[in-house]
Amino acid sequence: GDCVRSSPSALPSSIFSEEPSAFPSSNPSKSPSTLPSTFPSIEPTSTPSMTPSVSPSSTPSSTPSEEPSSSPVNCLDRDGYWTIAGENRKWCTWIKRADTAKRCIDWNLQMDCQATCNQNC
Repeated sequence: GDCVRSSPSALPSSIFSEEPSAFPSSNPSKSPSTLPSTFPSIEPTSTPSMTPSVSPSSTPSSTPSEEPSSSPVNCLDRDGYWTIAGENRKWCTWIKRADTAKRCIDWNLQMDCQATCNQNC
């Protein structure tokens, strides 16, 4: 059969095309679509988005953040006795004796016993 070329219609159709058009629009829309695109753009936008990304970027930022995180890791264990849930003991010493990783989490001791609980220390 003969191939017939047609001009674009005056109004958009209510059915999406299965394939993208061969030529980009000479008059792109002024407002963004409500759904994210399937593929990322080649050029970044001039303004940041108002909502955070679903997944982190693959490259770190070129400038550091203004303030440090709220809980820096100092790799020190708290000394001495203190009371948690009515129990008074040397918690950092106690968690080392058995099930250390589980006790760190169960007793929420990651900040008080950083040297013991944090694998990066």
